[in-house]
Amino acid sequence: MSNIAKKILQRTAIDTCHVCLPYFSFAFAQDSVSIVHRHALNLNGRRRSVLKVAFFAVYWPIRAFVLALKATIEMDRELHGVDMSRGAVFWIFWSLMVRHNMTIESCFRFRMWDPRNRQRAPEYFQRYEHYALLKWLGRNQAQQWQSLLDKAAFESLCRMCDVPCADIVATASDQGVVIQNGSHLPKTDLFSKFNEQSCGSGGQAWMYNGASQTWQNDQQSYTEPQLLNYFQDRAKGESILIQLRLENAEALKKFSSGALCSIRIVTSKLPGQAPQHLRSSLRMPVGQVDIDNFAAGGVAANIEASGRLTTAIKKFGDFQYCTVHPHTDAQITGAVLDDFDEALALAIRAHASLTDLYFVGWDIAHTQHGMIVVEGNITWDQAVIQMPASGPLGKEFCDRYIAAKTASERSA
Repeated sequence: MSNIAKKILQRTAIDTCHVCLPYFSFAFAQDSVSIVHRHALNLNGRRRSVLKVAFFAVYWPIRAFVLALKATIEMDRELHGVDMSRGAVFWIFWSLMVRHNMTIESCFRFRMWDPRNRQRAPEYFQRYEHYALLKWLGRNQAQQWQSLLDKAAFESLCRMCDVPCADIVATASDQGVVIQNGSHLPKTDLFSKFNEQSCGSGGQAWMYNGASQTWQNDQQSYTEPQLLNYFQDRAKGESILIQLRLENAEALKKFSSGALCSIRIVTSKLPGQAPQHLRSSLRMPVGQVDIDNFAAGGVAANIEASGRLTTAIKKFGDFQYCTVHPHTDAQITGAVLDDFDEALALAIRAHASLTDLYFVGWDIAHTQHGMIVVEGNITWDQAVIQMPASGPLGKEFCDRYIAAKTASERSA
């Protein structure tokens, strides 16, 4: 295939239109939501060529037709609880793509067959928009980005600012393992994860057996030398952090199949101002996993200001709501997190002390030792915030984003 053909295929084999077309619902409106949607499609503010706009204005409805038809044919309506014909589903998907530039992925994630969600379609922000917008805001804050991406550096920053965090006991690379204190791993349960990977990638719990003096994971037992060799071999050019394993506080154990729950708290901060809370969710592990991550099969529920949980939802599969925990049968909908105010205060304190980034998604864990900051996330997963209660980010996020955008442009 020629380079020209490859370039054409790359530009046209798309799941969302990358040009703001005149028939999009947000193309000309001056409300904050429309302005931010347009900005996500044109971060540099350059004027698009008339020919490019004209081409995609014709091409995008055709491409959307193909994608919507394919999704409709493949959709298991019974699995997703859809009580309408395939023709109706097709029309919904196609019209949302053409009118609001919504991807098929978003149609499923936000359950657009529900008329209540469809009415608010323009207010949802999609994965590609979320990443583009937040990365643009941080374009001049590379050092602060790195301080959150590098989990070892983040732990050091937390210690320096007296913010409670997870204890790193050792760091492994393909050059060897450096133990922080002494020459041996502490004889207790441990947890390992890659230093600069996201979504809980590579997270493993290691249960210590005092009788055999070994650590166990996935039916495998390792002596200390074997475990250190395992970490070194697994690093492969990256670094692995070994931490003391944390357990859920008693109040949260009912929401977990065993791994640590975390509260994702999104805060925003403008220069010279105190951080503000945007939205929060409780992420709950399901099944035999070592992490809570929403992308790893867990469920998530939004947290109201009172600490009350909404109905939870799965990120993948059938996208069905869960009123009770799938593993423990504990009631989720309407349950109250009594210590949510403490978690929120810790997130606000972390944002005030650790970084000047405009938006951060803080993972707060209520552990056997109290509240701690697990990590700060630059891109904080719009799905875990919007999906559980079908609550779009909408005007509240956009008003804050525009204020942050203005501050960012002034400081550039």
